[in-house]
Amino acid sequence: MSLKSGIIAAVAALVVSAGTGTAAAEEFYRGLLTANAGAVLDLRPQRFNFAGGGLSFNKVLANLLIVNPATECALRLDTENAIPNVGDQSPVERLPNTYTATYDAGVGGLPAGHVSLTTTAVNPAQDFSGQLHTASMNDPNAFNDNFIVSIADTDVADEECRDKIKQFE
Repeated sequence: MSLKSGIIAAVAALVVSAGTGTAAAEEFYRGLLTANAGAVLDLRPQRFNFAGGGLSFNKVLANLLIVNPATECALRLDTENAIPNVGDQSPVERLPNTYTATYDAGVGGLPAGHVSLTTTAVNPAQDFSGQLHTASMNDPNAFNDNFIVSIADTDVADEECRDKIKQFE
């Protein structure tokens, strides 16, 4: 076997094995409140009320405007596995503590696209805000790219949201 055909065979094997892996991840969102005339994104623990055991998110970015039409920026999280059906669950990427996303739209009157975020943390609001704060301190650029988007979902608007000051305390 030539070097070229060996490389082609290796790449083909990788493609085939990648196809048997876990399903693609999904993004889900939570609108962020702003302070100081919109210059600051509020990521303090009191903004993450895990009432009823879960924190509300939505799979559809535009649905955040139904809850608050003035929302400009959102927190984006990713699941490790797809959650296409009501009741599906997946761990959440990039959060070192145990967080689970559950697609529960329509359950108990929850809106279309609703996702509940749950955790085993004793103080979930403090832990969640702390996890985000740690991620932002470790690599501010990666934090912005991975977690912050605009509701308008354009590159220019995303950068405007990412440029805002983040308040954690």
